[in-house]
Amino acid sequence: CECAEGCPSCVGPAGEGGLGGKRETLAILEALS
Repeated sequence: CECAEGCPSCVGPAGEGGLGGKRETLAILEALS
């Protein structure tokens, strides 16, 4: 989506780190690759 942090409907709620869905998801994917 175009939201800066990502909407809960497309990336889920912010995790325990509180970074926001998009940033946390990108960090996880980067760590896995």
